[in-house]
Amino acid sequence: MKALFCINITDDKHNEKLDGEEFIIDKVTEAQEAALDSCSDDIEELKEEASLPKGLRILKYITSLAAIIGICGTIKSIGKVSFKQMFINAPAIMYGTIACAVIWGILWLYERKKNKEVNKDENTSLAIRRADAAVEACYDMLGVPDNAFNADFFMMKYKLKNGEVKPKEQGFFTFINAELKVFADEENLYIADAISKYAFPKECLTGIRTIKKKAQVTGWNKGTPYNKGEYKKYKITENQYGTIFIKPYYALQINRYGEEYELYFPVYELEVMKALTGLDVTE
Repeated sequence: MKALFCINITDDKHNEKLDGEEFIIDKVTEAQEAALDSCSDDIEELKEEASLPKGLRILKYITSLAAIIGICGTIKSIGKVSFKQMFINAPAIMYGTIACAVIWGILWLYERKKNKEVNKDENTSLAIRRADAAVEACYDMLGVPDNAFNADFFMMKYKLKNGEVKPKEQGFFTFINAELKVFADEENLYIADAISKYAFPKECLTGIRTIKKKAQVTGWNKGTPYNKGEYKKYKITENQYGTIFIKPYYALQINRYGEEYELYFPVYELEVMKALTGLDVTE
């Protein structure tokens, strides 16, 4: 079993190779890939400029965690003792919770201010336009049609146990939510990132499996917020660390020359995948 667009660390925890390279049918030129990398580096520099320095990011995380623990403890004590008694019984915890909440709030406001300043800068707009143009040039080179869907797919690190894929948690999340281009013709399902185009023969697509577990995801790619509009019905939630929780999610099952694969995607992409593959949910 292989998990497409995912990294198998069963035998090598340092592995960085994505499963599924055998399905690649086309790639952009080295020159175009270099141009895209240059644009990506510019965007990453802007993101770094818009964020807090590493030390303050760590402080923000620690103070938020301490404040949450303190507030939860206070809530549990409500009805048992008065607030005045809480300060008498545990003054260090009470004042510490308040101090942590205040520090976190200040850092949050400061980070938000930096983010707004960077977003308003003309250099940011120019870098984004350059990156968008580079991506579009890649898609043109790969022959991705204008009517291709922008669909989200899950990427992760995983281990195999008794032939089953076991996702590996990465801090606050398990999956990266990656937006890719997807389209189909009579023979193949195609998926493309900005570098490669993959072709999955429809004769190898065997079914769509429901995974009735909560996916812990980083990244939201849609223009509409996860709790608004067409996505509201999926009851997607988010915690204070930006982790998005999606349940259920699905696996497109593929069998090629006896080798089994699964391609994971969120519930809100189910109708697109059913339409493009001609398959329905099998279990």
